[in-house]
Amino acid sequence: MSLDNAAMQNTTGADAIARGVDFDGSPIPTAKLDPYNRVMGLEAGW
Repeated sequence: MSLDNAAMQNTTGADAIARGVDFDGSPIPTAKLDPYNRVMGLEAGW
């Protein structure tokens, strides 16, 4: 999954990561995304 330039201009880094997309538009592997989501959830008090 890759985002075009227009989509990236309207997307924050956190939004892209939450959708599983890295800053360069490439997909983030689940093995990296799952721990990130767990940490973000803990920081948010989920």
